[in-house]
Amino acid sequence: MVKKSAGMEQEVCQLKVTLRGIRPPIWRRLLVPADTTLPRLHRALQIAMGWQDSHMHEFRVDGRRTAGPGSAEKGRSARIGDVLTGIGSSVTYTYDLGDGWEHSIVLEKRFCGADDAEYPVCLDGQQACPPEDCGGVPGYYDLLEVLQNPDDERYEEMREWVGEGFDPRSFSVDGVNRQLRTGRVRRRSST
Repeated sequence: MVKKSAGMEQEVCQLKVTLRGIRPPIWRRLLVPADTTLPRLHRALQIAMGWQDSHMHEFRVDGRRTAGPGSAEKGRSARIGDVLTGIGSSVTYTYDLGDGWEHSIVLEKRFCGADDAEYPVCLDGQQACPPEDCGGVPGYYDLLEVLQNPDDERYEEMREWVGEGFDPRSFSVDGVNRQLRTGRVRRRSST
């Protein structure tokens, strides 16, 4: 969590993060300092989306890898305010290169943050994040179909794997902000 020092102006980016290929959409609206590095943004995205940070990731701008495996060292120091320069500009964040969870990150606005504000912060969102290792978009849709049909032969196995408390419609902005304040990614307990 970044806290602004008293009397110092800090430029803030409002980002809309949308997981591609899922309907209804899974998205988050975040405020982050413009000087947030891509590795720090990765951490905030893991928390805000509900991922567990157990897979590789990459950022792409205009189809070119900016940060992640095999990218140039400059990706470590690239700042989101330098990557997203104009309102509506976007970057693609891919998490779990095997399952291929692609997120669109769009700059909605830039402004000077309040003197006592702490960042990052989640303003809003919709839907729970898919479970890790469910097989990308097709696997997630299959999982949802199985969970809606208790007569499916895979129902008990999938319900146990995903946990009784999994609700794809669930999202708590307060829960995300509590985690963002601690900076800790929630790990799924092993069963």
